[in-house]
Amino acid sequence: MKFSYNWISELVEGLDLTPRDLERLLTMKTAECEGIEDVGALLASASAAKVLSVEPMGGHNQKAVVETARYGVKTVVCRAPN
Repeated sequence: MKFSYNWISELVEGLDLTPRDLERLLTMKTAECEGIEDVGALLASASAAKVLSVEPMGGHNQKAVVETARYGVKTVVCRAPN
């Protein structure tokens, strides 16, 4: 069974343990924990983008120029028809 650390911290008032310390405590007092998964790490560097222009590259690929607050203006290649 998987539990969200954020969800547990909402339910347990005054929780001041790190996820790793909570894992150890649960293992010692309740049931063995198999590990901790950091699910937000891949999205930490994500950024919303405004499409400035799109042009076909041949085949199904599109070349798009996008503007992001974090990375500035970038050129990307995608297969999305929209």
